[in-house]
Amino acid sequence: MFRSFYKIALLLGLALFTTSGWTAVLKANQGVFISQVRQAINGPKQNQERINSAALALQQAFKAHTKHVLYSPSCSSVDCLAGPKIQGYSYYVSPQFVFWDNQAANGAGQKDVPELKIAIYDVASRQVIATQIISSGSSSVMIGGSHTEHELLSGSVKAAIDAFYKDPS
Repeated sequence: MFRSFYKIALLLGLALFTTSGWTAVLKANQGVFISQVRQAINGPKQNQERINSAALALQQAFKAHTKHVLYSPSCSSVDCLAGPKIQGYSYYVSPQFVFWDNQAANGAGQKDVPELKIAIYDVASRQVIATQIISSGSSSVMIGGSHTEHELLSGSVKAAIDAFYKDPS
């Protein structure tokens, strides 16, 4: 039931954050360090093109808010928070594909589409300050015409990242 609520909230464009009750608003012009886009724990492996597309979409989305964005494919876990590469950055982004086994879609002949989960850490405190699962098939982001998977993912990622920089008040 929680997963259904979460997916409905995502389709409506709502940003769901950590359960601490605190909505994270990221500060513009603060450095962002993005680790390697990891494979889903369950489900099929994603091809390198999809991983590269997700990494590029994240970089472009964050670059709209800061000039200091670094994608490091050699960093693959939160252990990077302790490394020297992270110095000078305020936020650490840990992206990973997630995969829901969508029985209804499979029965209708539709493909399962993996989603991208991002966790954003405050580098100074090493605490997660926000999380979100981004669906590349959200009709609320790209309407009309046919779009490539990269365009859909890029638009969805941009909308999600932009929401992190908006003050909800």
